[in-house]
Amino acid sequence: MSGSLPRLLLRMALAVLGVGLGAAIGLCTVAVHATGWGLVLGLAATVSTIVALGGGWWRRFAFAVGWSGAVLVLSMARPEGDYWVSSDLLGYLLLIAVPAVFVGGMVGIRFRTDAAHAAGEDSGSGGPVS
Repeated sequence: MSGSLPRLLLRMALAVLGVGLGAAIGLCTVAVHATGWGLVLGLAATVSTIVALGGGWWRRFAFAVGWSGAVLVLSMARPEGDYWVSSDLLGYLLLIAVPAVFVGGMVGIRFRTDAAHAAGEDSGSGGPVS
């Protein structure tokens, strides 16, 4: 029991860092999406980060939540009445990427079974499912 608290705190810190990293890359993607190369670069950075992070609640999913949340928040109307995400092909492609990134973040999440929970096995290690 004493080892589980530091492990949980470490996972929570990783999740906060993942959300922050996702929000930062999402902000950069929104900032440069208006050019064709900017959208490609932003989505390439997003996909490569999702692939590089291990699966699990604390890593890949946290990143996807941060990225999706940042893009959705930035796509809303600003107080001046204008938008960061325009209603053109590139803007719609960026908005279509939001659910794809969110679902991509869920890949690799393993749900804990009762037997695994009783044995103390980890449900979000990101390792191969056996």
